[in-house]
Amino acid sequence: MQQYSPTSIVRICRPDGATVGAGFLVGKRQIFTCAHVVAFALGVPKESPDRPEGVLRIEFPFSKSVDIRREASVEVWQAAQADGKGDIAGLSLVTDAPEDVQPAPLKSFDPHDRRGVMVYGFPKGSERFGRWVDATQHGPLGNTFVQLQVNEGEFPVEQGYSGTPVYDYETKNVIGIVSQAFRTDRANAGAMISKDLLLQAWNNLESIKELEAQKTYKYACYISYAPILFSDDVRDTTTAFAQALREKLQTTMQMIFPDKQEIYVDDERTSDFFNSDKAQKLCQSASMLVICFPMYFGQRDCAREYTTMENLHRHRSEMLGPYRDSILHVVLRGHSLLPEEIRVRSYNLEVETLLYSDMKSSVFDKDMWKIAEHIAECCYALLDHPEVFSECDEPPLSQEQQIQQFMTRMRYRRTSLPTRS
Repeated sequence: MQQYSPTSIVRICRPDGATVGAGFLVGKRQIFTCAHVVAFALGVPKESPDRPEGVLRIEFPFSKSVDIRREASVEVWQAAQADGKGDIAGLSLVTDAPEDVQPAPLKSFDPHDRRGVMVYGFPKGSERFGRWVDATQHGPLGNTFVQLQVNEGEFPVEQGYSGTPVYDYETKNVIGIVSQAFRTDRANAGAMISKDLLLQAWNNLESIKELEAQKTYKYACYISYAPILFSDDVRDTTTAFAQALREKLQTTMQMIFPDKQEIYVDDERTSDFFNSDKAQKLCQSASMLVICFPMYFGQRDCAREYTTMENLHRHRSEMLGPYRDSILHVVLRGHSLLPEEIRVRSYNLEVETLLYSDMKSSVFDKDMWKIAEHIAECCYALLDHPEVFSECDEPPLSQEQQIQQFMTRMRYRRTSLPTRS
């Protein structure tokens, strides 16, 4: 399980020191919280459309520094609205946070997934030391909130938790903030504002700009496929599928990244398609997605393309980490016929019945989220390592011996794609 630090969590107080809620540090001096928390702290109406003036008292309870107090002003303001929208505030610290405080990592998520989360708040009686609560993400509430169901036996989510970050239990990244609490005699639940809505509210966030300035890859993903062996009809359909997959992934990734991420697809593959230009584009990509069917692994140019990415992955594996593969596999057809080492690494969509559709079916949505998040993890892992892209002006191509060994290792079985009925 990934290690993390809760030092980004802040306690938001009134001028007299009384705790009103929480928030978290997301940049060098930037903090997210709920607008109604800020309104309570400053004594202004929470429905006011005007950004409130005044100085907020901020404390970093997990910092070991002698002075954990800071002051902040309101920079972003979206007042809570009757339809549930808004209730987002962005604060700017007057001075830097304590040295031992780290901004929280952010992560997008599929709101339909059931996933474990954890939150830390300052309820009545625990204003000083706070209290952790485990919960489960249950699903979207309209287009604004995501429901959090407090696990059985846990303390309730109540006043004092508003604005606190929601940590994904598995990755320990922040996926949103607590905005509301719903408590009955039988159950206790809360509502979360997602990370994506937070970033939309503060679209010029300094830390995001700095992150994008560090970007060293050109393409988030390079899509590989083999259309050249078949009839014009099937070849055109396979190319169209690759293009539709690119569009679907780019749309999904817009919910993860603050700007558009480029995904490369070679729209017109011909004989000997994998040349030095394609190798350069592959080297400039943070990941590679292979549209798989058994015959793919028997084609020499596909093998050259694939082994080149394998070489790149080995070179980047230390930066990517042991559990992150920069080569993704989407099975177009024939999952059971693929080599063992490919089957265990693939997203098995088995899309032969939807091959000729425009991919608007919800069947793909869940898989697209998983694939997009996998690509995003590769992108973020390589941001701080520009040295791995230094060789992309003259990327090394795979040697013939390596290509032949790869093709022998794959030992594909011939099959055919479905034809249009």
